[in-house]
Amino acid sequence: MKRILSLSLLILTGLFLWAQLPNVWINEFHYDNSGTDSNEGIEIVFEEPVAFVLDDLNLTLYNGSNGAPYGSVSFASFVPGDRIGSFVVFYRRFNGIQNGSPDGFSLDYRGVLLQFLSYEGSFLATAGPAAGMVSVDAGVAETGSTAEDESLQLSGDGRVYADFAWNVPARASFGSFNPGQYIDGQALPTVMVAPDECSLMYETGYGPCSGEAFTVWGYHLGGAVVLSPSEHLELSADNISYNSLPLIVNPTGGVLDPILLFVRLKAGLPVADYPESVSIESDGASDRILYCTGSVIPVLPDLVINEILADPGAENGDANADGVVHSSNDEFVEIVHNGSAPLNLAGFTLSDALGVKHIFCSFVLNPGEAVVVFGGGMPTGIPGFVMKASSGSLGLNNGGDGVFLRDPYHHVVDSYVYGSEGGNDQSLTRDPDLTGLFVGHSLAFGSGGSPFSPGTHIDGEPFAGPGPPVPLNRIGFALVFFVSGLLRFVGFRFKK
Repeated sequence: MKRILSLSLLILTGLFLWAQLPNVWINEFHYDNSGTDSNEGIEIVFEEPVAFVLDDLNLTLYNGSNGAPYGSVSFASFVPGDRIGSFVVFYRRFNGIQNGSPDGFSLDYRGVLLQFLSYEGSFLATAGPAAGMVSVDAGVAETGSTAEDESLQLSGDGRVYADFAWNVPARASFGSFNPGQYIDGQALPTVMVAPDECSLMYETGYGPCSGEAFTVWGYHLGGAVVLSPSEHLELSADNISYNSLPLIVNPTGGVLDPILLFVRLKAGLPVADYPESVSIESDGASDRILYCTGSVIPVLPDLVINEILADPGAENGDANADGVVHSSNDEFVEIVHNGSAPLNLAGFTLSDALGVKHIFCSFVLNPGEAVVVFGGGMPTGIPGFVMKASSGSLGLNNGGDGVFLRDPYHHVVDSYVYGSEGGNDQSLTRDPDLTGLFVGHSLAFGSGGSPFSPGTHIDGEPFAGPGPPVPLNRIGFALVFFVSGLLRFVGFRFKK
C-alpha cells in the first residue's frame, strides 16, 4: 500500500510539473543568405506568456559539429509581436547564427527541455540543456543563395508545435504569425514592411531628395492597405509621381503581393533634422511603421581628402621633412579645396574611426589650395598650409581605419575608409588627384615610385596658392617647439 501511495504521489508530482510547462515553440528562423549574412533572427510562439516567468525560458544555440552550445539568451530579451487569442509571437534579431551542416537550437524552461530543433541534419547534444538528446531536423534549409529578407517558417492549423510543418524559404514575417498559419482556425490579418527604417537627406536648395525604396506586403487581409506619410514626407508607387496624401494599395483575395514603394523628404524645407514616419494600416491588422530619419543640411563645400599616410616607412618615412622618421609624427592627411569660392575652415574637424583628431582654426582656404595635417614633429618645407593635429597625434591604424572630414555642424564633407592596404609604408592617394580612386602612392601615375607627396600633386608640383604654415595658435605652437627642443636636448625621442 505504501508503495502504491508513493508511486501515485510521484505520478501526481510529475503531472503537476508537466502542467506548469509552457506551450512554446520555435516558429520562424533565418540563418543564411547570399552575401554577408544579415537580418538573422528567431521567432517563438508562446501560449499565455503572462502565466510564466519569461526569464526562466532560455534559448540555446548549438554547434552541430561537436554537439555543444555556442550561445544562450534569456527569453526576456525577445520582443513581443502579434497575438491570436492567448498565443503571442515573440522575436529576436541575432548576429552570428551558424550556417549549419548541422546546427540547431533548444528551448528549456527552468532546465526542462521543451524543444531541440536543428537544420541541415540531426546531431547529438553533448552539453547544455539538451545533453544526451538527438535534435529533430526541420527538414528544410537555407543556402548561400537565400535572400536576406527570407526565412524558414511553420504553416498549418493547430495549437501545438506538432500541428505545423516547416516550409522552404519565403519572405520573412518576424513579429507576426506566418502566412498560411492558423491558430485553432483563426488567422490574423497581417501587413508587413521591409526595411522598417530609412535615411533621407538633401542639401538646402537642392530638394527634394531621391526616393528611398521599401516593400509592403500582407496576407489574410480583409481590406485595403493605407500608407499615411507624416508632415514632411511624400510617397510614390513609381518613383516619379509623389504626393503627401495617403497611398492606398489593394490586396487580391486577401493577399497583397510584395509591392515596391518609395518615400522622400519634401522640397523647400529649412535646414533642420526631420524625424518622420509612414504609418501602414489595414483593418484588423497590427499597424506597421516605416521610420525615416530626415535631415536638410547646408550646402557642403567641395573639400576633398586627397592623400592619407597611415604607415610611414621605417627608412623612407620622413613625410614631414623634419629629418626624423617617426611612425606617428609623419602620418598625415592632405585636404584640397576643389570648390570655386574661398572657404573658412574654422570649426571643421578631422577624425578617424575612434574620434576627433584635429579641429581647424579660423583660416581661409582658397580654391585649388591644399592643407596638410601631420601627426606631429616639425614639418619643414611642405608646400601649402601645414598644421599639426590639435589632439597631439593622428593615430591612424595601419591595418584599417576611416578618415572623416566634418563641417562645424558634424555633417560629413568627405571620408575614406581603408583596409590593410594602408599598412604598406606609403600613402594612399587619389589617382588622378581630386577625382580618382585611392591607390598606393608609388603606383600612381606620375609618382615616379615615391611613397608620398604631402602638399603637392602626385608628381610633386605644388597645389595653387601655397601659404605659410598655420599654427592653431601661437602660444600652443611655442609650447610644442619648446618642449620638443627640450626633449631633444636630453636625448629622448617621441615614439608612437
